[in-house]
Amino acid sequence: MNDEIKINIGCSKSPTRGWINYDNSYGLILSKFGPIINILYKLGIISDDQLEVANSYKENKVILANVLKKIPHSDNSVDVVYSSHMLEHFSKEDAKKCLLEVKRILIKGGIVRLALPDLKAKIDEYIKTGDADNFIYETYMWPPIPKSFIGRLYLFFTGPRHHQWMYDSKSLIKLLLECGFTNPTSFSAGNTSIKNPGDLNLFERADDSFYVEGIA
Repeated sequence: MNDEIKINIGCSKSPTRGWINYDNSYGLILSKFGPIINILYKLGIISDDQLEVANSYKENKVILANVLKKIPHSDNSVDVVYSSHMLEHFSKEDAKKCLLEVKRILIKGGIVRLALPDLKAKIDEYIKTGDADNFIYETYMWPPIPKSFIGRLYLFFTGPRHHQWMYDSKSLIKLLLECGFTNPTSFSAGNTSIKNPGDLNLFERADDSFYVEGIA
């Protein structure tokens, strides 16, 4: 029997079957109140995507957790932690805080796998096309500025989705080393050092991602 504990933090609408899935959003809180979600959707406050995310939370029993405060596991108790396209939504300081919390819960030799949008790929594309507007847009490092009441209400319920920091594989490896992880390594999509990944999507957002794993 496989009694390893594997968790997916910041899973949004991509939880991993057979793993413990966590996220932190108003959408997750509201997903427990189906009628409210439907009313907000009909009013145009919640988009099709947000409705899909809320329904996914409910169907997959995603658990509410703020990883910047505490991941609800004891020290040295988790075998694998995975996160996709979450860390870039934190400031550099908060990203480090998150990774230190991940290291706290991982067993010695436990693995963290991170998938992030690739800044280098975006820069390479900019150099190729010379399209500065598209480069800035694709980094998402610009906060939304809603001008309507509905827009402000939407932002309140969904939270800001812009990026606060961007990485390439080298800068993320450097950050993992700063947080005490050993042998951080870049992997191509589909490859991993996790022995039993189960239903983990090793190709998640492969067209826009790089993948790095570190050992606690």
